[in-house]
Amino acid sequence: FGAVYLTYGENDLQFNCTGKNAASTGYDFSLNAIKLLPGINTGAVEDSYVFVDTPTANYGAEDRLTVKDGVDYTDGGRRNAFIKFDLSDFGQQPPQTAELRFTAKSFDEGFQSEYRTLEVYAVSSDWNEFELTWNNQPAVDEADHIATVQVSEEPDAEYAVDVAGYLASHWDELDGQVSFVIKNITDRYDQKGKLDLYSRESGKGPQLWTASKSVVLQSFAVDQSEVTMWPGVSRQLSWSY
Repeated sequence: FGAVYLTYGENDLQFNCTGKNAASTGYDFSLNAIKLLPGINTGAVEDSYVFVDTPTANYGAEDRLTVKDGVDYTDGGRRNAFIKFDLSDFGQQPPQTAELRFTAKSFDEGFQSEYRTLEVYAVSSDWNEFELTWNNQPAVDEADHIATVQVSEEPDAEYAVDVAGYLASHWDELDGQVSFVIKNITDRYDQKGKLDLYSRESGKGPQLWTASKSVVLQSFAVDQSEVTMWPGVSRQLSWSY
């Protein structure tokens, strides 16, 4: 039947049968009620960073998320940034497009390269921004590597990472939340200057951005006895959302 646009609330649909003759066995069909959702931009619900030199300290109230590699190929000075999003606004199905977006705040004066290389991973959401420390940070699994991002020295530049594939393949196990960690690439001497990103406390924090999408609200097959139709006969179906 193609697409039929409905108003919000209760709707009646009437289908008229044409084309088959009295010798046919009728029609079977199913209906899908589809809701079109606009793009959603949702800010991080929690974010923080951890610092190996102060392994029990918490930085959840800071207006920045600091990312840094170790010093002289050791762990000294290393910082990792964690970001968490709530997924309840996205319905029961993963968004068809999704980007993790974050904005660079400032660079260390010791920045020795024209860009900084960051690694983005998905991690467990079992953490709290005011309790997160180096010692209790979620483990990072290489299998959950999402992207490598090159960040330039341009102030307030925004960067986007495609996370739609990860959300689609892990949607059922995410339990309404998703978290990411941003790390500096390791073992590069020219990549060891400190990088600050804006945290949610700054008002310019990370966002999870999606384009418009469609969500199946209701999908069902109508009983054969209700659907069998002959030329000149009509059936009416009603539902609301």
